[in-house]
Amino acid sequence: MPACTHVGHGVRVVLDWDYHRLAHAADAVIRELTGPYPRAAILYARLMDDPQVLALWDLTGYMAVEKLGYNDHGQMHAQVVGSNALRLLHLLIEGGVEPDVVTSDAGALEDAYVVVLAAALLHDVGNQIARKGHEAYGVTLAQPVLARHLPHIYPDPAQCQVLTGFVLSAIASHDCNPTPATLEAAIVAVADGADMTQGRGQVAFDRGKADIHAVSAMAIREVTIRPGEETPAHIEVVMDNPAGLFQVEKLLGRKLVLSGLERYISLRACVIPEADQTNQSFHCLVLRQGRFQPETLPPQPDEPWPVDPVCGMDVAPGQAAGSILYHGIRYHFCSEACLSRFRDDPSHYVQGDAS
Repeated sequence: MPACTHVGHGVRVVLDWDYHRLAHAADAVIRELTGPYPRAAILYARLMDDPQVLALWDLTGYMAVEKLGYNDHGQMHAQVVGSNALRLLHLLIEGGVEPDVVTSDAGALEDAYVVVLAAALLHDVGNQIARKGHEAYGVTLAQPVLARHLPHIYPDPAQCQVLTGFVLSAIASHDCNPTPATLEAAIVAVADGADMTQGRGQVAFDRGKADIHAVSAMAIREVTIRPGEETPAHIEVVMDNPAGLFQVEKLLGRKLVLSGLERYISLRACVIPEADQTNQSFHCLVLRQGRFQPETLPPQPDEPWPVDPVCGMDVAPGQAAGSILYHGIRYHFCSEACLSRFRDDPSHYVQGDAS
């Protein structure tokens, strides 16, 4: 898959073309959804025109991709998360869910859009300092950005300070540690977890990163956010193979549960092999009461799923890529990659194995 070299403010980052296209689409969504809300539209325009903000994004992307071998965490990721977050906010508001900015009398719906957009765009800038603790570093780096821009939108110093606090709270909790304290923060956390398509991790995978995170990310073909049937919003994930379930379960599903948004946002993950043009041979899992279960089966919370001993992912009944009987115990695997690794050295993955 072709890659594109992005040369920003003094740094050079190589990213996949598909992710560039996704970021361009995200920019269009942000402009569309902020159209009815001038304050949010003004903030977006100011941030996109601020050379210091662009430099923050560029260095964050460089550190993540070029130095640490991670997925993109720069401007493109920020815009994708921004579009995801605004979509979710829009759908939840349409579904009758009130943002904390409104319920606390800190502002109107328009101001909730400002908070969510600002936090989504700046949530990951702390990665340019260090991955561990990047949420706290992000708060530090975002403060002067907000101090430069929000006073132009909010001349009342008190309201400006309160909304700044909402933004910083969302940045600090976007990984759900600590738990998001507001609806706006919860939305940013889930929106971040929803950016996991193949294009974002392609370069890291091509450079030899083949751990479960990379393999799982490469299985995610598409993530769609739309109105739900029983909830205000729904997230649909399409995967080429079951390895993608690791990303869905450990990242997006985890954030949905910890953020408290599972009651407002449904999640469905389907394995549809790319070669299957008819979409006939596929199976889906849905998030129910904090865990993934086959869509066609009723909830069975008392029956634990087998755990893949290689990557630690729960393997849904009937969805295993294979199994191996070892020392009288049958082990199930989420993907051929995990199955192969276990077959090569089973004692490495079985605790207490003295063989």
